[in-house]
Amino acid sequence: MVVFTFPRKIIIQSGILNDLTEILENENIDNALLVTDDFLYNFLGKKLKLEKFSVFKDVKTEPSVDDIESAFQNLKEKNFDAIIALGGGSVIDFSKSLVLKFSYPEYNLRELNPFENKIGRAHV
Repeated sequence: MVVFTFPRKIIIQSGILNDLTEILENENIDNALLVTDDFLYNFLGKKLKLEKFSVFKDVKTEPSVDDIESAFQNLKEKNFDAIIALGGGSVIDFSKSLVLKFSYPEYNLRELNPFENKIGRAHV
């Protein structure tokens, strides 16, 4: 197992899903939110012991600020100890945005996202 600790802890381990419940216990996490997309949940969800956490599996590719705000509104009363991202870039970005909203619910994510509503153009 490789563990990076910055302001947050990142754990990298082969077969981590088999040990996720134990890792949560070692970190004293009783109420975690697992954030993923529908494909990974259907593919890997059978390996998860779901009694230790809740699941949000509706992350879309390139989620919008509205998607994040909607998820936050539906989940804000749950008092999660941790948010776990299971997936790639969109899931990780979505999870980090949820952490921000849970930590600072008054923040307007549009003010924090300089790329929202911008049209990208590549120049070579």
